[in-house]
Amino acid sequence: MVGLLFLLILFLSPLSYLVPVYATAPALMYVGLLMLSNVTKLDFDDFVDAMAGLLCAVFIVLTCNIVTGIMLGFSSLVIGRVFSGEWRRLNIGTVLIAVALVAFYAGGWAI
Repeated sequence: MVGLLFLLILFLSPLSYLVPVYATAPALMYVGLLMLSNVTKLDFDDFVDAMAGLLCAVFIVLTCNIVTGIMLGFSSLVIGRVFSGEWRRLNIGTVLIAVALVAFYAGGWAI
C-alpha cells in the first residue's frame, strides 16, 4: 500500500518546487524543536544511554546528515555497553543495526 502511494506521489512531486525555500524553513525549524524536546526524555541516570542519545542528536545537526548521526549514536551505545561491562543489556537488533550502519558508512555509501 505504501509503495503504491509513493508511486502516486511521484507524479505530483514537481509541485513541491512551487513552494519557495523561505516558506519551508520555519516548518523545518519547528520540526527540529519538536525533535529537540525529546532530549528531556533521555535517561540521564544511565550514562551510556544518555551519551548515545546526545551524540546522535548533536551529530545529526553538526553533520547535516541523519545517517551519520544515527550511526554514531548506535555505535557509541554498543561500544559504551561493551566497555562498561554491560554487554548483556545489548539487544541483538541494536548490534546488527550498529554493524550495518558502520559498514554502510565505511563502505562509502553514505552521502
